Amino acid sequence: MVEKSNMLAEIHSGACAGIEAFGVSIEVNAGVFCNAQMPSRLLQRMCRMEAAAESLLRTAMQELQLSARAYDRILKVARTVADLAGREGIVAGDVAEAVGYRSLDRPMV
Repeated sequence: MVEKSNMLAEIHSGACAGIEAFGVSIEVNAGVFCNAQMPSRLLQRMCRMEAAAESLLRTAMQELQLSARAYDRILKVARTVADLAGREGIVAGDVAEAVGYRSLDRPMV
């Protein structure tokens, strides 16, 4: 039971850190309270990626034949992953994790 409470405390701490990291953009962008609410026009400014992350996302878009809407959604999830990790920029691992979540959302053929 102690392990479970430690795990829950760690998850809560990470979530709070992500919310604090996003707090800067809340002040600047009224009406946007989480990454999922971020309109496309803010993605370029709020979702800075390193070169390897951009390349990985571009490759995933081509290989998985994803739409522009999927691009935005993956970018928002990658931003959330980076926020939870305490990073300002999005790294390739954040994009890989976001693409993995997107792949789970797609029906198996």
